[in-house]
Amino acid sequence: MPGPRSASIHLEEFPKADHLLAPDLVAEWDRLMQVRDTVNAALEEKRKDKVIGNSLGASVTLTATGPIAALLERNREYLPMLFIVSDLTLNFGDATGADSVRVDVGKARGVKCGRCWRFVPSVHTEPDWSGICDRCVEALAEPVNS
Repeated sequence: MPGPRSASIHLEEFPKADHLLAPDLVAEWDRLMQVRDTVNAALEEKRKDKVIGNSLGASVTLTATGPIAALLERNREYLPMLFIVSDLTLNFGDATGADSVRVDVGKARGVKCGRCWRFVPSVHTEPDWSGICDRCVEALAEPVNS
């Protein structure tokens, strides 16, 4: 790295990277994390009530209105992983109104994958893939790049 150096690497500071941030992307993820906090609060209530054991045992339904609905739709594919739930349903209301998100939590249906612990409609029964879901079979079948 150019510039002056400290007597020890342990006294160095990380370089400033603020100029590398995309403000729009950061704002979107801040909003998604706020929704995640709302989902986590609802999940915790259901855990207290013994409806679910952990978040992967949950099926979440989000009902959203306003601009947040479009943001959730754009990120639909990633939301189950962001919320750490097995199943997610999105319902949208008026996109022109104020932001609003309602969370309903129920018990996930299906069977539990022995590898990722998600609840899925079915798991494989073949000897090599017994008890695991399609996503895990796909992940395990991919060649490893060394």
